[in-house]
Amino acid sequence: RASSRSRGARGNFNARLNWRGEGGTVLNLQPWLMATEFDSSGRAGLTQSLGAVPAPWAQSVSRSDGDSRVARLAGDWGSRALGGRLTLRFNLSGSQSSNDSEVREFNAAGAPSRILETSSSLRERNALLVGKHAVQLGEGHAITSGVEIERNRRRERAETLQDGAPLFADSGDTFLARTQ
Repeated sequence: RASSRSRGARGNFNARLNWRGEGGTVLNLQPWLMATEFDSSGRAGLTQSLGAVPAPWAQSVSRSDGDSRVARLAGDWGSRALGGRLTLRFNLSGSQSSNDSEVREFNAAGAPSRILETSSSLRERNALLVGKHAVQLGEGHAITSGVEIERNRRRERAETLQDGAPLFADSGDTFLARTQ
């Protein structure tokens, strides 16, 4: 037998801005935001009818909750410059999420037999800038040069405890990664 309850909420926002200026200048911006939250809880019962060794638990109670957030701003800009066309494109984004859960188990006599706790978090930041300059040399010919710069950063942490002690050797360690 088991029962559970869960609920959640989610929202998002996005837009687009286009602007045209004098001399062929163009600017486009696209923001985007999203947020999510949830929580749940449950109960379970185990009735063992076979075997001589009793099950490690007869009743369990669980709960879980978490959230996530994402934001992004993308855009591009273009204009006549330096005898040609200059274009810049960018993307900035960030996200973070976390999750916590707990399961409490009880034996057939109602005494606690195990508590399992898990928590995790993740955070990312990213940036990208791409630039291009093109000069027309004549009919069907052009010289184009460009540059691309990117940076990413990620921080992740996870921990699992059983009866208050780490279940894995690296439980609770933080993982950090960067690229440029």
